[in-house]
Amino acid sequence: MTELVDNQLPPEVTRKLSWLRLLSNSLPAALPTPQKEEIPKYPFKTFRPDPAFLQRTGSEVGAINETMKNIFGWKTRTTGDGIIPIEERGKYGIGAAADFLYEPWKSY
Repeated sequence: MTELVDNQLPPEVTRKLSWLRLLSNSLPAALPTPQKEEIPKYPFKTFRPDPAFLQRTGSEVGAINETMKNIFGWKTRTTGDGIIPIEERGKYGIGAAADFLYEPWKSY
């Protein structure tokens, strides 16, 4: 497992991001893996806050929240069983989720 080591982050955040990295990089091989030139379903590797979301929410955290709603669906946590289906694996998509969430934490 690749640990995130950052003395600036609260230990619990570091632990959760490390756990997310382990899980997202240990998904079943049966899931498709987008290649570098393909656009992944979960575009965490190339994420940049949408300027429209930044303007509307007034913060990077708000823009990230809106992006997550777009990626996973805004009803994901409020309807059904709350389980988010993961439909692909790999370092260019969901495998970059921990890094995607780590970057904003460094700013706050």
